[in-house]
Amino acid sequence: MSNEIVKYNNIMNEVSFRKFNPVEFDLFFSLCSKMKLKGSEPITLTFDEVKKLTNYSSRDKVRLFMI
Repeated sequence: MSNEIVKYNNIMNEVSFRKFNPVEFDLFFSLCSKMKLKGSEPITLTFDEVKKLTNYSSRDKVRLFMI
């Protein structure tokens, strides 16, 4: 996982992320950061990019998508 700092508006503090585990939380904010950089342009992530964002090391692709 990269050590980038993601800045977000304080209104995000009002959103409940109670059911997110730490990996899901990191992935969500990583995606938000990528979308902010791209603006209205679509983003596309490869499987390897998703693995990197989630710090996933297993070779089992099915298990990754169940996180």
